[in-house]
Order: sequence, then structure tokens, then C-alpha cells
Amino acid sequence: MKWLLLILCSSTFLLAHDLNVTWQKDGQAVILRSAYAGTEECSYASVEIFDPSGSATEFQNGRTDARGYFSFVPDRAGNWRAVVDDEMGHRVEVDIELADLSSSVTVASSQPLWQKTLTGLAVILGFTGFLYGWKARRQS
Repeated sequence: MKWLLLILCSSTFLLAHDLNVTWQKDGQAVILRSAYAGTEECSYASVEIFDPSGSATEFQNGRTDARGYFSFVPDRAGNWRAVVDDEMGHRVEVDIELADLSSSVTVASSQPLWQKTLTGLAVILGFTGFLYGWKARRQS
């Protein structure tokens, strides 16, 4: 039981390195901001931008700057895809829907913190229930 309490208490520390990517359209450019749990910048992460055609070859690639920002200028409207990878196990794919290249939009792409916490707790409790069931079955 003590190990379960330890896991539940340490889960908040694990959320500190959850990679979040938000984007906004500013004029003709699309600006991505990547951060861990919304606060600590994700510096120099690898970024790949894929155009709406669905091609396997990226439209643009590069790295975020020291503050976690990356920008690109799309050449047409459609559903763009950005892949941000910090190369330490955190990777996020973001869909960027551009209906009109002249409008200005701001979008947050990640799930809310409460939803991530609830999912994590459900996985932990489900695994614990499985272990207790397996242990009880072995004893009988």
C-alpha cells in the first residue's frame, strides 16, 4: 500500500515534463510554442511541418529557439501537421487547421491537466486492481 501512495504522490512530478504545444497565426506566419507543462520552455526541440497534401516529406523542419518558439509561413490553406520532439522521450503531434490564410487564430492543442491526471489515476488503479486480482487467484 505504501508503494501505491508513493506512486500517487510522485505523479505530480511526472506531469512537470509533459510537453505542450500551442500555436497561433500572426499575419502570414504560424507560431508554435512548446513548453513542459505550460511553464518551462522546450528549447532546441526538433520540429517537422507537414503540408495538407499528406506527403511523407516534410514541408519544413528545424528546431525551436531557446524559448521554445518555432515559426513557419504556410503556402496554402488546409490541415497542416507539426511534430515536435525534444529527443528525450517527449513527442507531440499538432494539427493546425488553416481555413483562411489571412485570419488570425490562437489554439491550444493539449488535453487539460485534469483529464491527464484522471487518465493517469485510472491506469494506476486499474493496474493495481489487476495485481490484487492476480495475487488473490494465485493464493486460492
